[in-house]
Amino acid sequence: MGQLIYGTAYIREASRLVYVILPPYMDNAAALVQVLDTLADVRPELFPDRPSKRSWLSSKDFAFSEELAIDQELAKREAEFAAFVEWAKAERIKVATPYEFMRKILVATEDPTVPAEDRLSTNIKMSLEFLGFQVTDVDAKIRGAIKKEDYWAEGGDFLAIVEVTATKNKTPRSKSSTTSWAA
Repeated sequence: MGQLIYGTAYIREASRLVYVILPPYMDNAAALVQVLDTLADVRPELFPDRPSKRSWLSSKDFAFSEELAIDQELAKREAEFAAFVEWAKAERIKVATPYEFMRKILVATEDPTVPAEDRLSTNIKMSLEFLGFQVTDVDAKIRGAIKKEDYWAEGGDFLAIVEVTATKNKTPRSKSSTTSWAA
């Protein structure tokens, strides 16, 4: 049996291993793996990217061409998926925007300091129009100080007088001082 030969150099105030020469073995690859594993255990600073024993064996440096082809396909599919996710998020926003008025009626108020497009009455009107009603803003037509109702919602022979009232209470009042229905 031959001897293991190695050489060191003094680099940055420390002795560093520069080369290793192995004598011929019956299984040179197995011998080299054993030497490198031992070296990694004794001098882990020589293998800073080695999180575990023999992990260097699965690095790209030792990968088979089939593994590299799979890695390339994975990278391609991951990029395609990332592009799809980005498109889907943008598409979701684009689809949700025209129907935002439906969500707003759940939290909107009639506060005069709130922009008109965020008020409850505006979003109720948009919801009625979405449902197919012809909506007339009666308050906008009346010039007087007293306004009777917010909207007339018409559909064929049907007419509904709509009064929009917002509340911050958990339970809105069940009766109003005036109730108007027309058909």
